[in-house]
Amino acid sequence: MQFDGGSTGPLSVGVHYYVCTPHAGGGMKGTITVTSTVGIPSVADLSFKLFPNPVVDNLSIELPEEGNTIKVYDLTGNVLAEYNDVAAGIMNVGVLENKPAGVYLVSVTNRKTVITRRIAKK
Repeated sequence: MQFDGGSTGPLSVGVHYYVCTPHAGGGMKGTITVTSTVGIPSVADLSFKLFPNPVVDNLSIELPEEGNTIKVYDLTGNVLAEYNDVAAGIMNVGVLENKPAGVYLVSVTNRKTVITRRIAKK
């Protein structure tokens, strides 16, 4: 972790004290409170592939498990398409076919995790 020029390694659960060197003379110190991360899924709980990137018209999404929800957004947050209960395998999405070149977001949700990735459209 980096804190205004200082750094620390991974912290264990509990309260950790730190002192900022320029303010140490004034008795200023701070705390970092780390709580349990039980119940927070890791990114490894959901993996998928998007290709090609950049995309011309059709985007392929490869999912290793079924039951996912896929949403495609533009950068203003508008949902361009939503697909529910998607099966495992490769899904071809043509939602960007008539869209202008630019950056779009693809969000994949399984029962525990949401991951959003950027894709570019030529």
